[in-house]
Amino acid sequence: MTGTAALTPAPESDQGEEERGAGRNSYLLTRSSLNNAQSAHVWLVGTLNGRGWSSVRMMALALLVLLPAAVLLGR
Repeated sequence: MTGTAALTPAPESDQGEEERGAGRNSYLLTRSSLNNAQSAHVWLVGTLNGRGWSSVRMMALALLVLLPAAVLLGR
C-alpha cells in the first residue's frame, strides 16, 4: 500500500480557488468546439499577435515610468 496516497486526489476543500478554476477551464476546453477551444486557449495564455507599434509605445512609456520606481523601491 505504499505510495497509494500520492495517487488519490486531494479533497475538494484542500484545493485552492486557483486550482479549481484551472480544472474548470480545462473541463470546458475539452467540451467545446475546436475553434472555440483554440480561441479560449489564446485568450488564457495571452498573445501579442495583432498588436501594433502603438502598443509598443504605450508599454515603453509604462516601463520608462514604472521601472525606475520599481528599482528604487527594491533597494
